Order: sequence, then C-alpha cells, then structure tokens
Amino acid sequence: MWTPDYAALLEGLDGRDRRQGRRYAQAGQVRVERRLRESGSLRIDAAVQGSRRDPYRLSLRFRPGGTPPLESHCSCPVRLQCKHLAAVLLHLQMMPDEPDEPSAVGLNSAASPPGNPVLGLQFDLDPGGPRVRPLLR
Repeated sequence: MWTPDYAALLEGLDGRDRRQGRRYAQAGQVRVERRLRESGSLRIDAAVQGSRRDPYRLSLRFRPGGTPPLESHCSCPVRLQCKHLAAVLLHLQMMPDEPDEPSAVGLNSAASPPGNPVLGLQFDLDPGGPRVRPLLR
C-alpha cells in the first residue's frame, strides 16, 4: 500500500511552521477525522486544536506521482502551507499505522506519540459527533 513521503512534504514548509506544528503534534492536538483511499489517492480530513476555542479544520489529498503531490486547505487565515498542515503531516509521520477508516467515535488519534504516554482521554460532544482526545504527560 502506497504511503506519502511525509518528510519530503514537510521540507517544503517554513521552519517556524514545522516547529510549531511539532509542538501541536507532540501535545496531542491533532485529530484525524477521516482517512479515505479513493482513485489512487489518499484523502485525510483532520482537526488541529490551536489557541482558539474551535479547532482548525484541514482537508488533505495526497496523489502519488501527482503534481503537486499534496493538495491541502486549512480553515485558518493562512489557508495553505501553515503550521496546522505541518502538525497533521508530523502526526501522520508519527502514527503511520492508523486504520484507513475512522472508528465509530473517532478514536483514530487516541494513541500517544512515542515518549508521551496517554494519561487519560478527554471526551467532547460536538455537533459533528463525539470526539476523543488523549491527555498526555
């Protein structure tokens, strides 16, 4: 099964965005909401909890051999090539074995990054359905 080259895609982002994205990913602030393989591409919908109350929503589409290999959109003011995109790419790089379909309650990102054990889970009821977020040490 084809997997995107997350490291190469990250290299195309600004260093400051990569550093902030790493902080978000390591703190467990990234949630993969949907992962779907369609017509040779991989589509991922994700959310990143930034400093505001509502998370930023991202849609990514990876196309093997495509130009560009990644199409993305974020709900933040920057919209493209932002720290939230870096956070999602880093999360995907750290969690490559997540299932391609979300579980019934969206537990895809409940696993903790290496070195950050999950101390508990936070459950939120959103209009889009229940959310689970790991609480890390």
